[in-house]
Amino acid sequence: MEIVESQFLNGWFFRYLKVSGIYFYGQPKVWQQKLPLAGRKRDFVPDMLQAVSAVCCSLLIIAMLADYALFYLEEIQTYDFFVVVAFINRIHYSGQVPLIFLACFVCRHRIRKLLRDVSVMASETMSLKDLQIWRNRNSAMIVMWLALCHGFHLLFISLRTIGFLENANDTVPIFGNKGSIRAPTLIFSTLSSASVLLSLNVDLAVQVFYFSVILIMIRILHNVHQVLAQLSGHDAKVTVRTEYSMVDWAANVVIRMRQLYKRLNRAFGYIIFLNCMRDLTAMVALMSVLLETDLSVRPGETPQQHQKRASVHDLKQNIVICEFFISISNAILRWTICAYSHKQVP
Repeated sequence: MEIVESQFLNGWFFRYLKVSGIYFYGQPKVWQQKLPLAGRKRDFVPDMLQAVSAVCCSLLIIAMLADYALFYLEEIQTYDFFVVVAFINRIHYSGQVPLIFLACFVCRHRIRKLLRDVSVMASETMSLKDLQIWRNRNSAMIVMWLALCHGFHLLFISLRTIGFLENANDTVPIFGNKGSIRAPTLIFSTLSSASVLLSLNVDLAVQVFYFSVILIMIRILHNVHQVLAQLSGHDAKVTVRTEYSMVDWAANVVIRMRQLYKRLNRAFGYIIFLNCMRDLTAMVALMSVLLETDLSVRPGETPQQHQKRASVHDLKQNIVICEFFISISNAILRWTICAYSHKQVP
C-alpha cells in the first residue's frame, strides 16, 4: 500500500524512522475490514517488527541504566553535587528514549493523519517538480545533520571504547561494583557503546522528523504569501474574478494550516517537551563540568590508580560536553525553525 506521506518525505527516511522505532504506521481499522489474510500480514508484520525494534532498544538502554545506577550507588549516597548531576544527566539522556517511544506509539494515529493532511496541502500548493526538489534538499539536510552529529559523538565514544579494550581479556562487574556478577570487558563495552549510540540516534531521529514536518508547512505558507504578493502587485493579467478566487483559495489554505499547526502541537507536543527537558539537563550538566575541579586522591589510592581514574573522569567530561553541544545545536535549530514558522502564519 503506497503511503501518501512519501510525497514530501522520501521512503528511505520512513524506513529509517521505522527501524529506529519512531514511526508507527499502524492502522487499527484494518482488522475491521474484510481484507484477505495476505493483505493483513503486509500491514501487521512491519508494525510488529518495528515494535520489536523499539522494545529491544528500550530493554538494552534500561539494562545499561540499571547497571550504571547500581555501580555508582555508593557514590550517589554521598550526595556530592557533581556526582548527583552527572547521574541525573546520564539517566535523563538515555531514560528519555523509552518515553519517546511511548509518546510516538500513543500519538501514532495523530502523527499518521497529520502527515497525510500535510502531504495533501503540499500537493495542492506545490508542483510535482517543486516537491521533488524540496524532498531532495530535505534529504540532503537530514543526511548531513545526522552524519555530523553521529560522527562528532562517535569520535568520543570510540575513545571510550578503546580505553575499555586495553583490558579486553579481563572482566568487569555488572549490576553493582562488588564483583558478584561479572562480564567480559569486550561484551560490556560493546553493549554500553551501543546503548549510548542508540540513545543519540533516537533523540536525533525524532527531532529531524518533526523538523521536516514544520519545514514543509513553512514552505506551504511561503507559497501562499507569494500568491498574495502577486495579487497585491495589481498584475494586469489578473482579472477581478481571478483575484477574488485566489484570495478565497489563500484564505482557505491559511485556515486549514492553522488547524494543522494545532494538530502538530497535539501530535509532537510531548516529544518536544522531552527534548526541551533534555536540553535543560544538558545545560546543568555542562555547568557542573565547568565548575568541577581536579579529582582529589582517595585514601589508600596509589598514584597509578588515581591517574587511571582521572583519565576516565576526563573522558566522561568530554562526552558530556559533546552531548551538550549536540543538544544545544538541536535546540537552536528547533527554536529557529519554530520562530520562523510562527512568523509565516498570518
